[in-house]
Amino acid sequence: MRSGLSRALGEFAASVRAADLPPSVLERGRLVLLHNLAVALAGWGPPLPPMELARRSPVAPNGARLLVDGRRVGAAEAAFANACLMHVRTQDDFFSGANAHLGAVIIPAALAVAESTGATGTEAVAAIVAGYEVMAAVGEGFSERTTPRGFRPTGIFGPFGSAAAAGRLLGLPPERLGHAIAISASLAGGLTQAWLEGTPEWDLEVGMACRSGVVAALLAAEGMAGASQALEGPRGFYHAFAGEGAALDAGALRLGERWRVLESTFKRFPVSGISQVPVQTALALREKHGLPPERIARAEVAINEFERRYPGVDNPGPFGGPGAALMSLQYCVATALQQGTIVWRDLFETGDAARLGLASRVELQGEPDRPPLSCRVRVKTTDGRTLEGAGDPGAGLHFDRGEAVALVWALAPEMPVGNEQVRQLIGEALGIDAAPSVKRLLDCCVRG
Repeated sequence: MRSGLSRALGEFAASVRAADLPPSVLERGRLVLLHNLAVALAGWGPPLPPMELARRSPVAPNGARLLVDGRRVGAAEAAFANACLMHVRTQDDFFSGANAHLGAVIIPAALAVAESTGATGTEAVAAIVAGYEVMAAVGEGFSERTTPRGFRPTGIFGPFGSAAAAGRLLGLPPERLGHAIAISASLAGGLTQAWLEGTPEWDLEVGMACRSGVVAALLAAEGMAGASQALEGPRGFYHAFAGEGAALDAGALRLGERWRVLESTFKRFPVSGISQVPVQTALALREKHGLPPERIARAEVAINEFERRYPGVDNPGPFGGPGAALMSLQYCVATALQQGTIVWRDLFETGDAARLGLASRVELQGEPDRPPLSCRVRVKTTDGRTLEGAGDPGAGLHFDRGEAVALVWALAPEMPVGNEQVRQLIGEALGIDAAPSVKRLLDCCVRG
């Protein structure tokens, strides 16, 4: 394979070793694993067609388990269904630099391949970090060009991260891993129309991105080649998805020097990453001023202009489904102001007239110079007062170990497993780099 961006990414991914990672990076690998598995367990309940489809797949005794269900199926099928479950309440982590969800694409791929190959926990966490770095590096800075064309960032950037993690666990040498990443360029896809209509393809796109990367790695392991210029070529990934003149220089990525996994943010609420800081800021205003929702004449929320224009964000309703509700910043802020929180069931119960009325009085303002994941919230009351709060970039979204564990326990009542299994999950995830395999970790994620 000739030199190219995919080969450089493959060489990096193959070089990642848990023992060589900076302590902060290794710790973040543990925390994203814990957070995203907890979110997946808390997503169990409502019918999930991708999981039902996977449950009807042939049993594979040496395959990988479906989360909660425990059935063993092929690694690609398990990765697909588990990724959809991990993303279904959209509380999985988020990388603003690419406007993409990393964990829900990479972690199910890594766990499925690790379980089917018998890889150690040390190898699994190294693969997860490698996947985060590759996916974030491929997508960073390009979503502002790809999203207006209708492409969903997670869907198009995701297969690269999944392939890096899966290929790393398959033991592919650097050149073969580069081929896996190159093949992923032809498997990328995903649209944003679902955010406008509330239909559920947005969840399916994450599962397909995860599955596609696993398949790309398996094909590379069989000897299949990918184009050397699959990403940067004149008819490659960047030209197709981002337009004329879009390209990425491997030398500028600083792989192994700047760790993008540290920039991935956690979510406290089951809503869009763009809405996390505005919701937190609205909740702080409500608590500080004891603000009854009926006293709110209107609210103004200023966010980054690109985030305001992201499909589905500026939408006061009505909503065609939970996907439209979770993307609507007006609905999420109105819910927070009305009831002092926002929980998953609020995305399914969107017919409350008072809440919809309040959402219609929330006005979004886009500011080109405002940093992503920041906001200003200004509330005008019926008695003439103006109350204002601000959220700094990424405020409250970078967890330490204590915050990550606290959120797991906050989600525990929504999980289909008991507290003892939750306790074991926390211990296994936080000790993954010393585990002989991922078996005990996944045991904690199977009901009964």
